[in-house]
Amino acid sequence: MSSWGGNDWGESGAHGVDVEVYTSDYRIRGLMQTRFQRAAEIMNLVAAPHVIIDRATVMAYAEADGAFEADQLAVSYEAILLAVVAGTEAPPPSAEGMVIPKRKVPAEIAIPPFRVNGTIHITQGSRPIDSLLNASERFLAVTDASIASPAFPGLNRQATVVAVNRAASQLLVVGDDEDADQLLADVLTEDQARGWLGSEPPA
Repeated sequence: MSSWGGNDWGESGAHGVDVEVYTSDYRIRGLMQTRFQRAAEIMNLVAAPHVIIDRATVMAYAEADGAFEADQLAVSYEAILLAVVAGTEAPPPSAEGMVIPKRKVPAEIAIPPFRVNGTIHITQGSRPIDSLLNASERFLAVTDASIASPAFPGLNRQATVVAVNRAASQLLVVGDDEDADQLLADVLTEDQARGWLGSEPPA
């Protein structure tokens, strides 16, 4: 059985990927079967209530020396806060004509006991906060990520890509240093903008 719906889909096309998933209390490393390629895609298209991880190593944050192993482990899908998937650094080539223009935006996400800093990729012309709040997928891809845990500093690490459980995040902060006033310019004339900002020249 796999974590993307088991025998309902069949095993054709499935491959194993090394994963590291984090819940609020445990870090689990092992092998996950999937048909997909990108970290967020792998996590968002899980069709079962539990993710099945083979050859798992489990560490409790509060008991750093108490790791144990299991041939196969079921992890609650809803309990997963972060997931790092090996070999998903570069997305697969898109079909010609199917590429959606995107731009990079810095983001910081608080998802206790973790804080994730990195870059999210949003559709060109959209507002960063809309991409965070209005997306339908549970997991959001953060690239060039720094994962920190003030409570458990031994968990601090860097990751090329991390899938973050957007639904479990408590605080989401985004910056936008590329064409920051582009959307405002689309709806306001220069005179309106000056008036609203209190920069009208004296009469």
